[in-house]
Amino acid sequence: MTLGAAADRDLAESALRRLEPADLPTSELGCRRLGVVLGASPAAADLAARDRWLLHVLDTPTLPDPTEAVAASDAAGLRQAHRRGLFLIAVRDLMGEFDTPRAAEALSDLADAVLQRSHLLARAEMGEPAADLAVMAMGKLGGRELNYVSDVDVIFVHRGEQQAAVKLAQRVLDLAGSCVEMDANLRPEGRSGALSRTVESYLEYHQRWGRTWEVQALVKMRHAAGPAELGTQLHAALEPLIWPGSRAPDTVADVQQMKGEVERSRPVRRDGIRQLKLAPGGLRDIEFAVQLLQLVHGPTDVSLRAAGTLPALQALARGGYVDEGDAQLFGDAYRFLRTVEHRLQLWGLRRTHTIPAADAERHRLAIVLGFRDLPARSALEEFDRELERVRRGVRRLHEKLFFRPLLGTVAAWASSDRLDGGLDRSAAKKRLEALGFVAPSRALGDVEALANGTTRTARQLRVALPAMLEALATGPDPDAGLRAVRDVADALAGRPGFLRLIRDNPSHAAVLARVLATSPRLARWFVHQPEALRLLTDRVALRVDPSTEEEVRTAIAVVGRGGGTGGLDALRRHARRTLLRTALRVVLGDADVHQAGREMSDLGEGLLAGALHAADNRFGDGARLGILAMGRFGGRELGFPSDLDVVFVHEGDAAVADRKAGAVIEMLGSTAPVAGTFDVDAGLRPEGRAGPLTRSVASTLRYYQEWAKPWELFALTQARPAGGETELVAELLEGVTDQVYRTDATRVRAVRRMKARLESERVRSREDLKLGPGGLADIEWTVQLLRMVHGRDAVDLRSPGTARGISLLHEHGWLSDTESEWLADGWQLFSEVRNGVFLLGERRTDQLPVAPERRAQLAALLGVDGLQALEESVARARRRVRRVMEQRFYD
Repeated sequence: MTLGAAADRDLAESALRRLEPADLPTSELGCRRLGVVLGASPAAADLAARDRWLLHVLDTPTLPDPTEAVAASDAAGLRQAHRRGLFLIAVRDLMGEFDTPRAAEALSDLADAVLQRSHLLARAEMGEPAADLAVMAMGKLGGRELNYVSDVDVIFVHRGEQQAAVKLAQRVLDLAGSCVEMDANLRPEGRSGALSRTVESYLEYHQRWGRTWEVQALVKMRHAAGPAELGTQLHAALEPLIWPGSRAPDTVADVQQMKGEVERSRPVRRDGIRQLKLAPGGLRDIEFAVQLLQLVHGPTDVSLRAAGTLPALQALARGGYVDEGDAQLFGDAYRFLRTVEHRLQLWGLRRTHTIPAADAERHRLAIVLGFRDLPARSALEEFDRELERVRRGVRRLHEKLFFRPLLGTVAAWASSDRLDGGLDRSAAKKRLEALGFVAPSRALGDVEALANGTTRTARQLRVALPAMLEALATGPDPDAGLRAVRDVADALAGRPGFLRLIRDNPSHAAVLARVLATSPRLARWFVHQPEALRLLTDRVALRVDPSTEEEVRTAIAVVGRGGGTGGLDALRRHARRTLLRTALRVVLGDADVHQAGREMSDLGEGLLAGALHAADNRFGDGARLGILAMGRFGGRELGFPSDLDVVFVHEGDAAVADRKAGAVIEMLGSTAPVAGTFDVDAGLRPEGRAGPLTRSVASTLRYYQEWAKPWELFALTQARPAGGETELVAELLEGVTDQVYRTDATRVRAVRRMKARLESERVRSREDLKLGPGGLADIEWTVQLLRMVHGRDAVDLRSPGTARGISLLHEHGWLSDTESEWLADGWQLFSEVRNGVFLLGERRTDQLPVAPERRAQLAALLGVDGLQALEESVARARRRVRRVMEQRFYD
């Protein structure tokens, strides 16, 4: 047989060898059909190898209806009937008889047939059940947009006895679940809710408790199986809630927030732009924009109440809500992305939305999609180019649909009520409200102030604002973000760096808007350090992580070039710029809390080196100074609110050493007020603040060996060299090791008493993330105590760092799997929260913000699914940490 129609001939030939020659089709049409399938889908080839009927049917001039076998099957044969239907649809899809929307409809019809047959079989098994049950399609099935491998979302509605209805619904799920992945979790209360409800019960739930996303999901609801009139009753009862006369003020804002959470979700963070469904420029962008316009205009225009994305987009174009050309453009993009999705899933008949990273796999996908290798460009290059073009067009979707009309209106506002192509003021405010702005009048004033005028800044902003508004609209607080954009624009108007940023690439301006909306503190820093804006245009440089040695060399060079006061000013600028860079990496998702901690610790070492270099130049060579890092600095786990905890030791003239140490503290402390950089804290030195600022190594050793309190030795588990004369620090640490790491019941009791005393005297609030019950201090003290007790036997435990200590204690068996997981998760969450609260600009970083809107903003910054999820995560982590602490610390 010929395989000329196969997209991948090698794949087709390999699959062909697994088939029995006697079973192969004999007609030219049958052979062409088989070649197409074998060259595009190993999974479909597997089906054909196991079911010779599929090979024989390829010779028929007209393929049978995919649903026929399902409708005639019994329970035992339902799965095979569904597989046959799936194969037949794939053949017609790959042969070009179906376009992608028609294939999705056929797949939905096949799923409907499975549900209908499952319903009939379940009723027959139960005899005459004491309830009538209807199956309602939801999600992709409801919109008749099913993929080859999709969850089949359903809900159940009944009349009659509840128990009988639930039993019948469960049997339908079991039968249909043999063919497709069933999901009934869109029902009220999800998994914990009743599997089936009456019409009255659905109405009561959605009237009293229904959330925005639950109502939004009802837009796609349709009858799929069971008594049709029961489905009609449910739809009629809920329709006034789906399409109310007026929307609640926060409805569309909730939808906007959900879209932002999707773009920050784990699949997007993991796969980036390879995520075909959820990443910016993907399918969800189109679906979201269409649904949002439906929600805004659907209550007054019944023609927009279509369940499917393409029918709704066409209705929006017919109604004049979307330009016809734009609707065509976005419809084509939707079809292309869905086709890519279908071909990805056909390969192995498994659920995936991720484009392969490997060139070979992506090239194979390109060939199956119809791209060809040409002398000028390979199929892979052509596919990548087309995918990027489509993504860019899709990402402009919101700009075209929502933002351009606003800008067209405010840029040349005249005395007339309406401008050509623009909106009147009332419509402009309505559009802003629909985009999630709580105070649309003020937001409109901000937009006017930014876009009006004849200055270079205003002209460039008119180009960049659509992308910026789009970024703001998906953020947690669009109003605050827009005010921040205006503040920064006012402060930096005319500055070349700012103009360059907003002029050269709208995506850079969108990133700036996202940053400003997420972190008010960064907005203030940009005003003081506008040259840092260039970081936003070079994401490659933003991702580079300098080493500790590079930070030290840079700081010393900065001080040396400036000389004297100029060197100190340069060091301050360097500190602000580097810390701002790390903050940007955190906000943009390029650095997690561990990476950020290392970067800030490297910066701390660099600053100490630079300041010490300046002090050496000022006070001469009369003393050599060594610096120990302590606490979180010692563990290389600094947060934005952290101090640099240090201990100084010296060799030489004590007075000179004291002056050098004092100068280092003074120089670095002076960088803190504007930049929010680190204060140096030497309070952990021998005798604390009452003792000398620096001691000789011999004096320090003698103190720790003869007079140190247990908690002072305990603190040395977090000590490491951090600058200056490292051999002095190494000598000290080597001399105190035996003193620090030993099993001593008296010392353990003293450490426990000290912890209890701190809790009783210093904890002002149980909500304190650092010192409160179950907080960071519980984790740190537990890990340090276990390291102190077991450090004599396990040398690797002597290296500082809480996160590393948790991992090592688990490896050695001193923490169970659950205990190490709870401590590690708690440490990461609390550290992220403290960093996030700092970036919000809150004064107190050791507790969640008081205002709910600020907590919601914090949740968005951390990528947590809403305010409630954040609060629940913190409370759960506290309980778990405290449980481990009481078991392992207090024994």
